[in-house]
This record gives sequence, C-alpha cells and structure tokens, in this order.
Amino acid sequence: MDDYDSPWKEAIEEWFEEFLSFYFPAVHALIDWSRNHEFLDKELQQLSPESELGRRAVDKLVKVYRLSGEESWLLVHVEVQSQPEPDFPCRMYRYHYRIFDKFDRSVISVAVLADQDEGWRPAEYREADAGCELTFRFPIVKLLDFSNREEWLESQANSFAVVTLAHLKTQQTRGSEEDRKRWKIRLAKGLYHRGYDAHRIRRLYRVIDWLLRLPKDVEKIVWNEIVQFERESAMPYVTSAELIGMEKGMEKGMEKGREAGIREGIAAMLEVRFGSTGVQALSEIEAINNADRLNRILQGLKSATSIDEARVLWS
Repeated sequence: MDDYDSPWKEAIEEWFEEFLSFYFPAVHALIDWSRNHEFLDKELQQLSPESELGRRAVDKLVKVYRLSGEESWLLVHVEVQSQPEPDFPCRMYRYHYRIFDKFDRSVISVAVLADQDEGWRPAEYREADAGCELTFRFPIVKLLDFSNREEWLESQANSFAVVTLAHLKTQQTRGSEEDRKRWKIRLAKGLYHRGYDAHRIRRLYRVIDWLLRLPKDVEKIVWNEIVQFERESAMPYVTSAELIGMEKGMEKGMEKGREAGIREGIAAMLEVRFGSTGVQALSEIEAINNADRLNRILQGLKSATSIDEARVLWS
C-alpha cells in the first residue's frame, strides 16, 4: 500500500513557506516570513477527540505572524486529505472552532485534496435550522487539477511542484511497475535541473522514494541509474542516493542499537558506492567493535572515491 501521509508531513515541516506559496498564495502573502513559524502538533493532537486519534491523515497547526502587525500572530490549520470522506467539511469546521476556542486567535483553515475523485471538492460546511444558520468556507486545492500540467510542474523551482508530481505519479503508476520506475528516475534526475543544493536534493529524493515505492530488485536498478547519472554529471558533493541509502540502513539497524545502526549504514554506503567490491569489503571490518571508530569510518566513506581509499579508513 502506498504511504501518502508520511512524506507529506515531512515536506510540509521542511518547506512550509513554499507549501503556502505554491498552493495558497493569498495566505502566504499575509504572513511575515522574516519571523519564525512554529508547528503546534501536540496542541492539535490535544484537540482531537478519542475517536480520531488513530486516524491516518496529514493535519498541521502552525503559529505564524501577520505581516501587517495586526493581532501579532495567528494560526494556520492544514489538512491533506488523500481519500474522499463524507464528513470532511464538518471535521474542518470542528477543528477550526476548537482551535479558535483554545487560542482565541484568528484561524485560517486550508485543505489539499489529494484523492482521485474528480468530483469530490468539499469547500464548505453549512447547517441551518429554524432560522439559525451557519456557513463555514475554507480554501481548497485539488491535486488532480495539476494532472495535465506535467511540463509546468517540472519547470518550477518550488519544492511542492516536485511533491505534487510525485504524488500524482504514485497514483497513476499503481499497477505498472515499469512506468513507476521510469517516473522515479525522471523525477530524481529532475531535481538537479532545478538547481537545488545537496540538502534539498536529499530531502526531496527522500519524499520521492517514500511515495514511489518499488520492489527491492527494481529499486536497485533505480539506485544504480541515479548514482551513475550523478557521477557522469560530476556533482561536487556526495550523491543523494548514497546518503539516503546510508540513512535507511542506519534507521533499520538502530532498532538493535547504535553500533548495529552504524554497521548497517556502512553496509549501505559500501554497496551503493562500490557495488559487489564494497559488499565483499564488509568482512574486513567485522572485528571492529568500537562504535566511535565505526562512525569515523562511516563519515570517511562519504568522501572516499575508491575502494582502496575506503580501506585506508579501517586498515
């Protein structure tokens, strides 16, 4: 099953200003971006009824400062909804008034509709009875509206042009392994054409990798092509694929302890950088049991250009 929630959460936290600039420019224009914004995830969770605590969805509450200086700060509530839900407008209203009630501040509620139902576009909650009437409207963006704008998305520098295209291609390539592989490689290579720095490339590739999941054997083909592309392009920094491979290995191994995590990171780095020769070299560090020394080897591998240069790190 594709995981839409985790990459969206990470992307919004990493590039919140770009998120609003790309999808909700009118909201972006209200905010003083020279002042730091603050994510209030714990406070938002406290406002969730017990029945909704286990709901898988992307919702964020962010404290921002108004550009005009009026009221000093206000709150932006974000929802990314990946499937149609009948009571979604009611839920948007419910969270809106709960946030206002808790903080007594202006609240702007916005929603990204990331589902595949062209006709589902909830943007209003309304109730009326015996002369008592309530209407709550909120801005929405429908990702499907970007489906025929692939070239435009690929030309944009905003990180959420990449996230949008990756999300759409995840949906469109479901059931087609070859198409998904092709788009994953195309999206990864496209990161360099946008002129991003190494940090942004690594973070965005992580989002792409998270969304466009592939079987392990196909994933290896993707890794190899990306690494080869980076080498041919003479990138002046360690490839994003290498670092992400190292991070994945460390995350997996950390469950068993720090030393195991570092070993997994070394294994991933050696395999991605030096292939079968790197895998064979793993036996040469089996006797090293000092976590600090292993970590120095791991860090040194980031700049090693050959297996012989790598061996110097532990010989």
